[in-house]
Amino acid sequence: MKLFAGSSNKPLAEKIAQELKIDLSKIEVGKFDNGESRIWVEEDVINQNCVVIQSFSTPCDEMIMEFLLIVDALVRAGAEKIFAIVPWMAYSLQDKVFRTGEPVAAKVVGSLISHCGVNRIFTIDLHSTSVVGFFGVPVMHYSAAKLFSDYVKQKINNNSIVVAPDYGALKRSRVFAKELNLQLVSIDKERDKVSGDVSLHSISGSVSGKTCLIFDDLINTGRTVAATAKFLKEQGAQKVYFFSTHHLYLDVARTALENSPVDKVVVTDSIKPENIESWTKLEIVSLAPLFASGINKWL
Repeated sequence: MKLFAGSSNKPLAEKIAQELKIDLSKIEVGKFDNGESRIWVEEDVINQNCVVIQSFSTPCDEMIMEFLLIVDALVRAGAEKIFAIVPWMAYSLQDKVFRTGEPVAAKVVGSLISHCGVNRIFTIDLHSTSVVGFFGVPVMHYSAAKLFSDYVKQKINNNSIVVAPDYGALKRSRVFAKELNLQLVSIDKERDKVSGDVSLHSISGSVSGKTCLIFDDLINTGRTVAATAKFLKEQGAQKVYFFSTHHLYLDVARTALENSPVDKVVVTDSIKPENIESWTKLEIVSLAPLFASGINKWL
């Protein structure tokens, strides 16, 4: 087996390699003077099973193109099968047409990945499970629920309750609550489609004196996290822990989270951490064991 890392998240790739007890294979990822990506697979991959690790993080268009070129290079070099680990899939939030004249961007990206030579895709907590249907090859779609539930069992007291931050997160939150054998309550949230502002109206049960555990797929601007933490503290919550599979590390999110009443934000390394020294409430857990285990089952 050969394991190749794109340039988007090499730290995670190195951890996966450690879990698999192999070295990362040699690949040159650079640029021509005109800005085009330049890829060169430096190892013999004839009749080899190859794994490509690439998060479609910022700059997402560039990372997607780099990934496609790496896969094409492996196909042309004679790879037997190619497996893709895509921890974060850019455009996955654009899974439907919100206004006439818009594309279904998630479908476009899914189609690109499916037709470049990949045999199987490994990813985690897509914004909607419907996105899996946009791929033309088998997809192993994982959840971070078990990873975060293990964290809770090790580090958080028993006086806890799981809170679904909105209707869209209810299914994910239910799985999380089941893993922890905890009660689940949900918040009635409404988002303005023009401004993006969030308003929280009510909660389905009491959180007074409780440690609230929230599991969502993505931290983007951090405004939802901040508003939810404030709302729960006003409802009498003792502490608020927010768990998110993906974190985009936007400056606006750092400001929102650091100034909010949330006690701890726990995220995975699906996206390479950026400037985390200034994130005092942030803790990162690795996806490497999960993806390494998945690869071992298929190779």
